[in-house]
Amino acid sequence: EQGLEQGLEQGLEQGLERGQHIEREHSIELFILDYLSENFSKDISINQAAEMCNLSPSHFMKFFKKMTGITFVNYLNLLRLEKAQVLLKSTDLTVSEVAEQVGFHNFSYFIRSFHSQYGTTPGRIQNKSNIIIRETTAPRMEGCT
Repeated sequence: EQGLEQGLEQGLEQGLERGQHIEREHSIELFILDYLSENFSKDISINQAAEMCNLSPSHFMKFFKKMTGITFVNYLNLLRLEKAQVLLKSTDLTVSEVAEQVGFHNFSYFIRSFHSQYGTTPGRIQNKSNIIIRETTAPRMEGCT
């Protein structure tokens, strides 16, 4: 009977440890995703992100890929591209200003990444948005069809 109780206690302790581990991973996940969402335009290295999470860089990279399904660098680039697309559609910033504002410091890399992700150039997205905005805001003139 004593062996059974001891086994149950050990199982309970191990279960609590696993639960705490899962809770810690969830906290790290929320922390890093929130941090990236707020600081996507900054230069953030894998080493810095790992340090913020108190993980080694290799453990962090494995953890991040398990958590998101993609690498840290790919996630950060996709986040930046999404923010760039919003800025291109909603501001009068130039394409190079948008690239810089979202954290791409190499303009040609930004253009290639954007085209690869969206199948078009940032300039076309911006021009298309401007045309739509002009068409919807232009006053109608009488006698024109």
